[in-house]
Amino acid sequence: MPTALSYVHGASSVPLLGETIGENLRRTVEQFGSSEALVVRHQNYRRPRTPSCGSQTTRAARGLLARGG
Repeated sequence: MPTALSYVHGASSVPLLGETIGENLRRTVEQFGSSEALVVRHQNYRRPRTPSCGSQTTRAARGLLARGG
């Protein structure tokens, strides 16, 4: 079965970005240089921009897909 991307846009004047979360994270990491790449405040988790950040994100996404997420 081919994989299709989902796109839903409710009532808003602000358009969606039209990119996956992974694509957005990679673009953000490239744009903001040495800043933190990811911050989850309620878990007190901070991820600095490193070369392994993208591969770890991909691995996490693959794990979610494998679980049907």
